[in-house]
Amino acid sequence: MYIQTHIHALWAKTRNNKAIYGFFFSIFYIYMSYLIRNLLQTDYSPELFELLAQLTDCPPISKEEYEQFIDLLGTQHQVVCMVTEKNQIVAIGTIIIESKLIHGLGKVAHIEDIVTDSKFRSQGLGAQLINYLVGKAREAGCYKVILDCSEHNIGFYSKCGFEKKGVQMAQYFL
Repeated sequence: MYIQTHIHALWAKTRNNKAIYGFFFSIFYIYMSYLIRNLLQTDYSPELFELLAQLTDCPPISKEEYEQFIDLLGTQHQVVCMVTEKNQIVAIGTIIIESKLIHGLGKVAHIEDIVTDSKFRSQGLGAQLINYLVGKAREAGCYKVILDCSEHNIGFYSKCGFEKKGVQMAQYFL
C-alpha cells in the first residue's frame, strides 16, 4: 500500500511533464511486473538458497527447518521477497523491528540480508525492495532505520537515502 500511494502521488504530479512521466512509467512498470510479499512456506526451493548464496554463505537447510524458521517470523521480524509473475524470487531482504527503552519506547528497524539475483540487477529492483522495507519501518513507527553494508555497496545505499554513520563492530563465533 505504501508504494501504491507514492506511485499514485508521483503520477498526479508528473503527468504533464513528458521527461518525468517517462521515468515514472518505467518505475510503474517495475512495480507492476514484480510483487513484494512476505516469504512463504511454499517458497522453499534450491533456487531460494542459490539466491541467498549470492550474498553470503548459505548452505541449504531441510524443508522442516525452513518451515520452523517461517513459523518463527512475525510482525517484528519479516523476510520479504520480490517475485515475478511466475512466482520466481528475484530479490529478498529482511526487516527486524527492535523495541527500545530509549526515545520514549521507540522502535528501530534493522534491514538485513538484501540481495537481488545477478540476472535481475541494474533494473532498480533492489532500490524498490529497500524503499518497501523503509516504508514498513515508517508504518511501524520507527524513529530510524539502520543497516550494515560492505564498502562497495555504500553508493547504492546512499542513493536509497542512507548516510554513513558510526562504525560497525562484531564478534563472530563460527
